[in-house]
Amino acid sequence: MLFDQPIYVKRTNYIEEITCVEDALDFLEEWPLEGRNLVYEVTLKALRGAMTHSFPLNASYETFKRFAKRAGLLCSVEDVPVVGNRAAFTALNESCDPQAEELQVFVPQRKLPTDRISSRVPIAVLSPVVEQASA
Repeated sequence: MLFDQPIYVKRTNYIEEITCVEDALDFLEEWPLEGRNLVYEVTLKALRGAMTHSFPLNASYETFKRFAKRAGLLCSVEDVPVVGNRAAFTALNESCDPQAEELQVFVPQRKLPTDRISSRVPIAVLSPVVEQASA
């Protein structure tokens, strides 16, 4: 079930685009056990309800968006670096793990509703910004 608009969430070395209920459920399945609190449970219940049509899709979208915001992982589309956009890459690179070898931006592949296998396709792999000393 596709959302009207994607939700962008920060990961350690990339930004993930959540485009549907299935993507959001995949994201929650990877959530650490120690972080699974009441907010997590409510979000999970809303998404599962959307899958069975017992909860409105737009309400599950807003619930997941609020979950990501509360966790400090919500990004806007402006935060997603564009290949060749050095300023956006630099800003994102500074907010991610400084020890990372590279920064990857992923967009999940569209899936059939019955397919629950998580697969992501990189839309850009960006090398860290390296300032060159002037000669």
